[in-house]
Amino acid sequence: MHIITTMNFRGKNETIMCKAWIHFAKRFNPDATITIIHHFPLLEIKRFAAHFKKIQFIQLTKNEMKPEMVHGHTDHPCQEIKLAVWKQAKKHNIQKFLYIDCDAFIFHSLQSWWDHIDDKPFIAINEQVAPYDPIFNAGVFSYSSSDDFITYEKLLGQYKADNNRIKLHLGDQGLINTYLREMNYDYTHPAIDFTYNCIAKWSKTLTISDSSVKILSGTFPFLKKVLIYIKGRELDWWEKWAWWGQNKQVKILHAFGRKGFKFWDLPECQLLWEYCKKISQSTRPYTSL
Repeated sequence: MHIITTMNFRGKNETIMCKAWIHFAKRFNPDATITIIHHFPLLEIKRFAAHFKKIQFIQLTKNEMKPEMVHGHTDHPCQEIKLAVWKQAKKHNIQKFLYIDCDAFIFHSLQSWWDHIDDKPFIAINEQVAPYDPIFNAGVFSYSSSDDFITYEKLLGQYKADNNRIKLHLGDQGLINTYLREMNYDYTHPAIDFTYNCIAKWSKTLTISDSSVKILSGTFPFLKKVLIYIKGRELDWWEKWAWWGQNKQVKILHAFGRKGFKFWDLPECQLLWEYCKKISQSTRPYTSL
């Protein structure tokens, strides 16, 4: 199994998050090869990762981080480092991988997904569905192709075909969604449900320890629904998330969104975040905690 992520942070909380991501990824998938793509130096994170096996880092040059797509719904510099995944996969001949954002904590073995990775060249999970504009979240997906189903060059070609702009919100996510829509490609898979990419907002942490992790997906508060209806306002992007009210145990918990949506911002994730701070201070692999 090969898992790829991107890490490009320098803040204290972000460093804790990246260390926790490594811990959880290896705790539940100890034999996985992990590739971490970054631009900023990650000295503290690299020291932490050195206590685990099969983790490699790819540092991007300034030239590799120069934006080529600058019009439309862009997202710099996050967009550049995420698009670098496609460049580096081709450069290093990585034809099969799971991509998991570093703010998406892995709480389960991903072997069942890996067993299905060859079923489709690209598999992702809907963030929102009809009656809204169906769109997948590009923070968690799988890729398996020996004939360049997706490449950076093809995504750049989509940008140019759309009059040199990214049409959909936001950055690489909008670009890949557009690219797959143009070919009427169905990226969903019946075996890969939303529990592999569950929004952290309003999740429920039941247990979090060295021996047990149990976190449930969230429910949109009824009173908030009523207030939105009374005010007649349009739903925010995150309020349109397709899977509210399922109360399923999550496999991947994703703090997608900007300020206010991160693990350290959310009261419902405080137990989880305290545990993250604890494990980030350890210099031992998870098996010795």
